[in-house]
Amino acid sequence: MMTRNVVPLCAAMLVLLTGCNPREMLESRQRVPAPTVPVDLPSEVQAVLRDYDFAVNSLRALYLKSDVVGAKWQQTADAERKKIIQAESPDQYVPSLLAVIEALQDSDVGIALQASAAVTETFGGIGVMLDWPEPGKDRVLVLLVYPNSPAERGGIRPHDAIVSVDGRPVAGAEGDAVKARLRGQPGTKVTLSVRTPGQPEREVVVTRRVIEAGPDNTPLVSRLIDGTNIAYIAPNPSDTEFMRDEVAAALRELAADQPLDGLVLDLRLMRANDFPLEAMLSLFVTGDQIGSTQSRATKGKILISGKGVAGSQDMRLAVLVSDLTQGQAEVFAGMLQDLGRAKLVGNTTRGRTAVVTRLTMPVSKLELIVPSGEYLGIKGQSWYGKGITPAVATEQRWEEYGEDDDIVLNRAVEELKR
Repeated sequence: MMTRNVVPLCAAMLVLLTGCNPREMLESRQRVPAPTVPVDLPSEVQAVLRDYDFAVNSLRALYLKSDVVGAKWQQTADAERKKIIQAESPDQYVPSLLAVIEALQDSDVGIALQASAAVTETFGGIGVMLDWPEPGKDRVLVLLVYPNSPAERGGIRPHDAIVSVDGRPVAGAEGDAVKARLRGQPGTKVTLSVRTPGQPEREVVVTRRVIEAGPDNTPLVSRLIDGTNIAYIAPNPSDTEFMRDEVAAALRELAADQPLDGLVLDLRLMRANDFPLEAMLSLFVTGDQIGSTQSRATKGKILISGKGVAGSQDMRLAVLVSDLTQGQAEVFAGMLQDLGRAKLVGNTTRGRTAVVTRLTMPVSKLELIVPSGEYLGIKGQSWYGKGITPAVATEQRWEEYGEDDDIVLNRAVEELKR
């Protein structure tokens, strides 16, 4: 699994679309005086207390669900603040801040190390991109397999499910902690129980090696679908910085001999929180308003000045989505469906369509991630917390079919042939 720290453009987009800077929003809407920081505390405790107050005030002013950050939540925030003061230690800061965030019961809220540039993680592993287990789902889904990796050499393929590691079953409650069991020293072996859709469970032994989980290991996939003049493009879900350029280049190459009859754009694995929404929309649509954003105080239009590549503005389009698709990729798909520009094929998406503001703490330089708004379709409908239901819905989930019988892709091709 690749770890890549990238600061999304969501806050910048919020400025563009609403004409309001998040910090100005905070200052204009948060009129509650900041609590007094006791001067008899150690200086480092005073510093983290100011950070804590900044975070609490930001959440109270910006968090999209205003009813959640009311009196009851404030009681929790006040109690945690007292813990920091009574402990007289900066070590209490992060636990108290996490407690306040957890009280919101929203996985879109969080704190992170401030990111400055893309980084490549190197580790001993098996070479896969995974969807971690969840309560009630005691398996790890294989989303992508890196080329020439131990997993590929062991016959593991996308859509497989890993149900145990070295004889210990995968538990839904352990979440991404299972990655520590998959990783290890290069040269060591790990035994996996693997379930391929439609086949009996099997045991696979792979030898870990150094994995350089950079963008080059998960390149964009593009090809003509056999027996058709319909293109298939699956953007790299691990690296979104140059997505528009890569998709445009693939379209030019695939349409070099003759105009394409259509395009299947596969976003089933797209979960990046820096998906280039406006840039990708510009390939396929143009208009004065194709949607909007709504925060607690303001509403802004989403305007797209589109420019086609290889006929992309008029090309017949199907977009594949799944219950793994989330973030701005959902918004992209939903807007194209609303405009009648694309057929969506697959499963209802996750509904994590918030406009996110990232604020840097004054002292610790941690980033506070706050869902401060939501995207709305052309008809004003909200997808936040609900997801987007495709016009062509399929019952089968990712782990219920394989690469050789991709029923969702086949259904999309059928729609484009009509």
